[in-house]
Amino acid sequence: MNGNKIVHISDASMLAIHALLYLAQHRDKRVQTKEIAEKLGTSENHLAKVMQTLVKKGYITSVKGPAGGFTLAVKPETLSIRAIIETIDGTLYAEYCPFSMSCNPDNCILGKEFQNLSRKMVQLLENRTIKDMQNTGVFV
Repeated sequence: MNGNKIVHISDASMLAIHALLYLAQHRDKRVQTKEIAEKLGTSENHLAKVMQTLVKKGYITSVKGPAGGFTLAVKPETLSIRAIIETIDGTLYAEYCPFSMSCNPDNCILGKEFQNLSRKMVQLLENRTIKDMQNTGVFV
């Protein structure tokens, strides 16, 4: 397989997307891992690992201590969903075979349609940002 993650986006990537969305919606304060984990219904330890990856990438900042927490370090409109997924899961590829084969789309049982859909999915993830998601009503 060529490293494709289009069909399966990991739980860690979904946590990252939702945590960044939560931080974007609460830009006026530092938010602790516990608060985000409760909102997402996930393990605080699992989320903490994801958050550290996001800190290392420069998407968020972290302040330690009782008054500490996380804040968004970038503008929500500059943060594509694709970039977040790739930070956690690795590179997404538009050239995708669901059977983990290196085949020609002309000879594929799913044909060129599947490859076109794969390209559209990658493009959608590239074009959609955290800013686009802020007004969805999630968390607010």
